[in-house]
Amino acid sequence: MPGGKAMRTGAMCFIGILVIAASLVAAPVPGYSLDDVVGWEGTAWGMTESEVTKSMASHGFHPVPGPPRLGGPSEGPIPLQTKVDIDGNTYGVAFRFSDRTRGLTEVLIGTAAGSPNHAVALHDSLLRALTAQYGPATGAESRHSTTSLTRWMFKTTTIALHRDTGTDVRGRRLGHVSIVYLPTRSDQRELDEGIPLLLMLQMLGKGRR
Repeated sequence: MPGGKAMRTGAMCFIGILVIAASLVAAPVPGYSLDDVVGWEGTAWGMTESEVTKSMASHGFHPVPGPPRLGGPSEGPIPLQTKVDIDGNTYGVAFRFSDRTRGLTEVLIGTAAGSPNHAVALHDSLLRALTAQYGPATGAESRHSTTSLTRWMFKTTTIALHRDTGTDVRGRRLGHVSIVYLPTRSDQRELDEGIPLLLMLQMLGKGRR
């Protein structure tokens, strides 16, 4: 019957539209389809100092000797450092290596802001840049309105954006902002407790606005 055929054809077209619509809804948002992050800017965990130096040079960075040992979630020497521009601001980058294996275990990125308000501005700038690169954060928390921690967790790498406000020996309030790249592990408590004040003033240049 012609009417029945038309109805069947219309139903098939409708089903086809539903299938296409469902596929569009299920498709990942462009820029947010990362399955994993293996390291920072071409580096990978376990790389030797010479491998990191070569990788950085191939990506246009110029590593120089690193600062003295710094505090942080990991232990080990930092023989290399460089600088990176993110959203118009310059940040110091330090590469930490294992005492035992001599492989790369941590990448620290950060700056010391001259005021808490400046730190908030830098934090917001970095949050936008990281969200654009890695997608929405996995988790975030704030403590006493002076400290915040935002985390992106992937199979290989965990990325943590941290902001902290403290007082120096002269009683001045300073804001610190840092990003830490670490190998992802099952227990994150050490990361949560060890991030504050990772990067010291003698290592890092001030961000420029």
